[in-house]
Parts: sequence; C-alpha cells; structure tokens
Amino acid sequence: MESRNSKSDQRNPVSCTRIPICKQFGKIILNISLELVRKGFKQDYTYLRRPDLEHILLERSKELSVYVRYSTLVTEINESPSSVNVSFQNGGNSAYDLVVGADGINSSVRKMVFGEEDQFSCFLG
Repeated sequence: MESRNSKSDQRNPVSCTRIPICKQFGKIILNISLELVRKGFKQDYTYLRRPDLEHILLERSKELSVYVRYSTLVTEINESPSSVNVSFQNGGNSAYDLVVGADGINSSVRKMVFGEEDQFSCFLG
C-alpha cells in the first residue's frame, strides 16, 4: 500500500501486511492477508489498486458460490448478532453474513452503517 504526502505529492511506502474489514464503529471482523493477495497475483505487490481488490473479491466469491448483487439500491441495513438484514428499493430483503457496499465515494451504504460522513472527516492542512 502507499500513501500520498500532500505537500510534496510524492509516494511514501506504508508497511501493511493485512487489509482489515470492519463492522460498525470499527470492530474488525475479517483481516485479509496481503501475502495471500501476492500469491493470488503470483508477484510482489507494493500497493493494491482498487480494480485488483475488486478482482480478488469477485473471483473468491465465485469460488465460494457467493451471490453478488449488481445495480441494486439498498434502502435499509440492520445488523443482528447472526446476520446483516438488508432491504432493497424493489421491496425485497435478505439476510447476509457480510455486506460490501460498493456504491462510490458518497456511499449511501456507508452512511446507513456508520452515520453522517462529517463525523469522520477532518481538515488535514
């Protein structure tokens, strides 16, 4: 993974061995090993691009016969001790073990789970 230094716009490496997947309020529920990512691509990675992560997740979901919904508008998300219950605009609803909201930078899924974005943003200089 890499970070950007906003003053000089140069890339600075960041030591990272795992990618954490978090529940509401930051509780980690899954840690993806970057070593497995490297093995999956059969090469060393010093950063993980978003399209590569999408590819890894999609291929693994196919291997595990996980159903992936596309072009679906989520209207409500409720977490219970054993699942995440999701309601959709078309009136349907389903329970899942894991929900990945991939609806962009102004994610409505993130807002439903974590609340208003401004509580997590701050001026960096």
